[in-house]
Amino acid sequence: MTFYSGACRRSFACNGRLMRSIREQRGLRQLDLARLAGYSVRLIGKAEAGKPLSTETIEVLAEALSSGDFEVSPADLMLNPIAIAEEYMKSKYMYESDVVSKISHVISPDFVLRVVADDSVVAFQKSYAGTDGLKGYYKQFFDHFRMEVGSQASDSLYKIFESKNEVVVWSEIFWQSVVESNLVVNLTTNLVFDNGILIQQEDRFAIASGCDA
Repeated sequence: MTFYSGACRRSFACNGRLMRSIREQRGLRQLDLARLAGYSVRLIGKAEAGKPLSTETIEVLAEALSSGDFEVSPADLMLNPIAIAEEYMKSKYMYESDVVSKISHVISPDFVLRVVADDSVVAFQKSYAGTDGLKGYYKQFFDHFRMEVGSQASDSLYKIFESKNEVVVWSEIFWQSVVESNLVVNLTTNLVFDNGILIQQEDRFAIASGCDA
């Protein structure tokens, strides 16, 4: 497992589910999109099947899918685990319990979250399934924890490590319990992807150094 350095990769799995949804919302057939992008219908089918495409091809498809009042970003169509993990973390800090609506387009219907912690740390350590389960988890999480006073949500407050399909996010943000004022925790999140789609998450809670439960 290596620390992500930001090195550019040349191809990514395409978010075919989202691409097809946008195409249909715009009333376009695969043939119409192929003509707009200057590609074959076969390539459009490949993209919507979630196959890897070059970053340049994804950029052209994003531009072709965009309209005057709706812009599609290449990042929206790239199922890049690191980019998804970064989007996930930023959305969590910015939108709190509404984070799931911001990342639902990259969550598998079979997604499972497992929470690992002692009873003294959190009272909701169990498994959660699907987007509804994840929403329920974050409601409990933000009912119990807030970022410690003085923390600022920024890229520098978490580190992302990756292997082939697995991403680990280690947060330097301390989470202060709103239930027990003396309880502060660190949270490590393990994300597992399949073809760029998030299929599994494990959140591990640990009492921060110098804090007593």
